[in-house]
Amino acid sequence: MTSFSNAAREYIERGYDEAFNQKFGDANRAAPFYLEDRQWFISMLESAAESAATFQPLEDRGHKDRQRAMDKLQTAAGKLVEAFEGLDLDALAYLYRCVAAVAAGEGEADKHSPISYFIEACAERGQVVGALGKVHAAAILASKTLPKLDKVNAQASVACSVGNTFHMRGLDFPVSDTGFAADCLAAVFDLTGWEKGSLRYWIQRGREHPWSSWNFSHTSIYATPKK
Repeated sequence: MTSFSNAAREYIERGYDEAFNQKFGDANRAAPFYLEDRQWFISMLESAAESAATFQPLEDRGHKDRQRAMDKLQTAAGKLVEAFEGLDLDALAYLYRCVAAVAAGEGEADKHSPISYFIEACAERGQVVGALGKVHAAAILASKTLPKLDKVNAQASVACSVGNTFHMRGLDFPVSDTGFAADCLAAVFDLTGWEKGSLRYWIQRGREHPWSSWNFSHTSIYATPKK
């Protein structure tokens, strides 16, 4: 897990308190969940830094690679439907028992499935096959119509995640090289090892990102902001 240093964490905590007080007033800090919310805010910033490893491959991935992966999913889904249809009810009941064993953390399943699993297998076989069939049909459609991915910029995507964290807490995310928002983005970029460059530029890119919450209205969980 990517984590801020103690010094960076304390700096963000102080900045959060100040930004929150300016927006909502000090009285709201008495809310019983305030400290948990502040911790959540910091954890989300750390998660944004950690997500850089996810966005970078998307940035480098070509359409042919994505199409190839979707084609593999289509083929695998079809084989799964075929294999599932080939199971007799006894085998299907045992499969259900194995699912329960895995969910319970058991090393193996009882070889003699209780009658309840056999009844479940009888009742749900058609539903399961139907659901898998829909997945296969969807994979076929997706394979035929997969659009080209708009160029993903990892820095802009991470800035978008930071901006969405501000948005969810009703805090301002202004386009600026200074202030709490810029400080948080700088701290996140430090965790990723990226050059910060113009923070104003990346905040703007984050706000304009198609995944940005700033494209939608929002009501904070706290009281109405101070006038």
